[in-house]
Amino acid sequence: MHKEPLDMLQQLSDFYRDNSELYSSFDINSYEQLTASEMAQFVLSVPQKLDVVLEDKSLEITPLGSFEIWSENLFRIEKDVVRTDRNHSFYPSIETSDPSEMISKCPKMGLLRDILMTFTSSFPNNEPGFVQGMADLCSPLLIHIEDESEAFWCFAGLMNKKKENFNNDGAGIKRQLELLRKLLKVMDLPLYTKLNEIGSMNLFCAFRWILVLFKREFPFEQTMKLWDTCFSNYYSTDFHIFICLTIFETHRNEIIGHIEDTDELLCFIHGLSNKMDSDAILASAEDLFLQFKKICKAQGCLQEGRLDLEKVLGSF
Repeated sequence: MHKEPLDMLQQLSDFYRDNSELYSSFDINSYEQLTASEMAQFVLSVPQKLDVVLEDKSLEITPLGSFEIWSENLFRIEKDVVRTDRNHSFYPSIETSDPSEMISKCPKMGLLRDILMTFTSSFPNNEPGFVQGMADLCSPLLIHIEDESEAFWCFAGLMNKKKENFNNDGAGIKRQLELLRKLLKVMDLPLYTKLNEIGSMNLFCAFRWILVLFKREFPFEQTMKLWDTCFSNYYSTDFHIFICLTIFETHRNEIIGHIEDTDELLCFIHGLSNKMDSDAILASAEDLFLQFKKICKAQGCLQEGRLDLEKVLGSF
């Protein structure tokens, strides 16, 4: 149960004033019962950068610089939260068009908002702040874990792995799209050539796949199966790139035979949403991965251990 905001703020303020030595190092193991809302107040109340210890890894947290930034993040988060997983039974249907009112009537939406506010308030220099897509990654964790504080720290861990997806300069997504381009060229030159001919080599149509890890391409439970496979890193830390390749390969005949420009390709790819079978996609992705390994072996560029896709593709 949440404390009243003013009481909570006063209690935290008193605590941190009396324990200022904690400002320089904050061990989550000592305060694991804090809710995300309380963590948000903690971040807001501390005047300097914190070093949060999370599973023996350091996660930097910087308090919000201004109320204006806080308000902007809150506005964007609430707008996105009410549109996330709206068909999932975890979030009851609320008949109102106002995001704040909807969240006030649905405590579970409030939990999702609090987790996202806490996390985006914690970015160094408040960058990048809240970015559309973060709610898509956070919501499944909250749905499965149901505990606010545990879901927050799982989300923090996931974002630590996927933070490049949300860089303001887009460098992380560009890097992964470049891997996909190179992989397409190795695995299917005719399809690569077709995409180049229609001016689609930026592969913008795959941007959403990578940003939210196929969250909007498959039904919820099928997406969780894809995540489970990708997060296992069994074959490669970039196995999701082979899933992207598989989606293209599954529909290569339509693309090569009927798509004439980038707009058509984008419309076609987005039209596949929730019409694909994750089991078939995963099986084909595994087959393509093993085929790629054989090609690498023949080229003499296959290293020992888990495949480093970026390093191997640099050899072609």
